Amino acid sequence: MKEGDDVATHVTKIENMVRQLNDFGLKQNDLSMMGNNLTPQYHVVHTTWDNVDETKQNIVNLTLHLINEESNIKVIAATKDSDDTTFYA
Repeated sequence: MKEGDDVATHVTKIENMVRQLNDFGLKQNDLSMMGNNLTPQYHVVHTTWDNVDETKQNIVNLTLHLINEESNIKVIAATKDSDDTTFYA
């Protein structure tokens, strides 16, 4: 995941990359490509994803996990920014 990309952009890029690799005969898995290309902010997704039942480990559920974590990251950043502003005011 490129720093500054949102989850939707990341998912689209990975899906396109996997499609292109598969077209060249290099079979790839969306789930492994998606999980292995995350920024450090999303490290918690690796841990939580390991606890998801294997029958539910699919691209849709992984995308939902990533979107939830993206929301958490934004809330934490907004709270931190708010706290910094309050401290310096």
